[in-house]
Amino acid sequence: MRVKYAGVVFELEYGCRDADRLFERYATDEGADEKISVTEEDLTRTFIKINDYGFRQHPEWRMPEENLVSDAIHEKMCPLLLRHDVLVFHGAGLAMDNRGYVFLAPHYTGKTTHTRHWQKCFGERVTLIDEDKLLVKVSGDGIYVYGSSWGPETEPGMLDCVPLVCVVGLRRGADNIIEQMDKRDALRLVTRHGFRSNDPIQLLHGIELFDRIATEIPFASLQCIDDISAAQVAYDYLKNV
Repeated sequence: MRVKYAGVVFELEYGCRDADRLFERYATDEGADEKISVTEEDLTRTFIKINDYGFRQHPEWRMPEENLVSDAIHEKMCPLLLRHDVLVFHGAGLAMDNRGYVFLAPHYTGKTTHTRHWQKCFGERVTLIDEDKLLVKVSGDGIYVYGSSWGPETEPGMLDCVPLVCVVGLRRGADNIIEQMDKRDALRLVTRHGFRSNDPIQLLHGIELFDRIATEIPFASLQCIDDISAAQVAYDYLKNV
């Protein structure tokens, strides 16, 4: 199967046909830029890593084989995307009026919940880019954000891209407060939540891309409550960046 993510075409080889459904939205007939093969060794390594976390959180937890294959592919895909100036971020993103907003925060902070408040507040003007993994393409004509649909239990991500307009660091608080973030904190935010390669040369390239994002894109810090009012406060600020 060939799939296309953030403009990069991958030839995928794996044995579990049930995994096809996890990639079919991104299927393409275009020529491949990169090739990924999933071996039994890859699946064993992914099983140990993912199941260890799952069992520690939920003793009865089990992972379907197709999700195991998917995770193994995504792990191999991250450094290959980086070759093409695409960074993978753990975060949630939404598009409104063809402007892309990315929200970064640790697990269980409420990124997805916040994007759903936007959907409730602004209705069809809002399109979910992705609620778990975002693909940010740094190119000569700008910086763009794509969905990935990598989370098997999440809503399908956006197939197309939109210009990235602002990156927001999200945290919970007693009130809704949003303000500009300086470059030093912006760099900390993107390096904390973006893919960092173990290869020294790729790591340096990733840092260059992080720096360009922090330099060219406005960043904001949002403290918010779990309420639809947080979406309105955020939008009132972000529409002017």
